[in-house]
Amino acid sequence: MNTLPDSIYILGEDGVPRKPTCDEEYRRWSSTFDARRVALDSYGHLVISTVFLTIDHGYDGASLWFETMVFHHGDEVYCDRYETIEEAQEGHRNALSLYAVGSDTTAQFLMDIIAVRA
Repeated sequence: MNTLPDSIYILGEDGVPRKPTCDEEYRRWSSTFDARRVALDSYGHLVISTVFLTIDHGYDGASLWFETMVFHHGDEVYCDRYETIEEAQEGHRNALSLYAVGSDTTAQFLMDIIAVRA
């Protein structure tokens, strides 16, 4: 039986969003957050996370099923959304190259955050 809202999807093994066949399939799939996680990296107080959203966030155009967020000390400092898992993986790599400790832009990025928070 499927009593879930029509807007709820799961991520198929092929990386393509699909409707769950029943409530039990959704419960099994969503029982761990790992089912939704595309990638996760952390560097000290910086966390870069890319996940499958389960609900299409593309309200006015292309479907947006995936999201990359960057957090510094728990505060969101960056967010981008993607239609496909391939775009999400690329977006995560881009966020890593932009925000990861050791990159040329990290020091400026952290100074900008401190200035905004002050």
